[in-house]
Amino acid sequence: RDLPGALLSVWGHAADDVWAVGADARDGSGPLVLHFDGSAWTREATGLTQGDLWWVFGTSDGTIYFGGNGGVIVRHRAGTDEVMDTPGTGTVYGIWGAGPDDVWAVGGDSDASGGFAWRLVGDSWQPEASLPADVPANAALWKAYGTAADDVWLVGSNGVALHWDGAALTPGETGVGSSLFTV
Repeated sequence: RDLPGALLSVWGHAADDVWAVGADARDGSGPLVLHFDGSAWTREATGLTQGDLWWVFGTSDGTIYFGGNGGVIVRHRAGTDEVMDTPGTGTVYGIWGAGPDDVWAVGGDSDASGGFAWRLVGDSWQPEASLPADVPANAALWKAYGTAADDVWLVGSNGVALHWDGAALTPGETGVGSSLFTV
């Protein structure tokens, strides 16, 4: 298929519910968002007129989150898209959640600074207070992934790995100084 922009992330709940997001199509319709319903791919509007989306993640209740440039997070719920308020303007590179009420967003300002970790509290994204103070100055965070609400890993540039135990983020030893792009 000839696409108007690059795709950067894919997430699916089932064979008839798959989402792909990516670059600004530069046609006035904003970032490329495609949905597969089991039969065909269709382009979905998000309400954004420009910008790139770097990640897509969905929760068990059918809510889908798209994250991208400028601190943008779009929540797709019950067929409606909402551009959510966020506490910053860095690029959202990763989103993961243990459930509909426990969702993380991570990112940064560049490949080596501005790292942030936000948690969804109700309908509001809040900075995670236990993020080590050196992360924003020395790293970007690329991805978040876990097995439960009290077992989440965040990884990023300069070998950063942080573990959430349900109460706080603590640094993990990776033994590398380069980027950990995914977990």
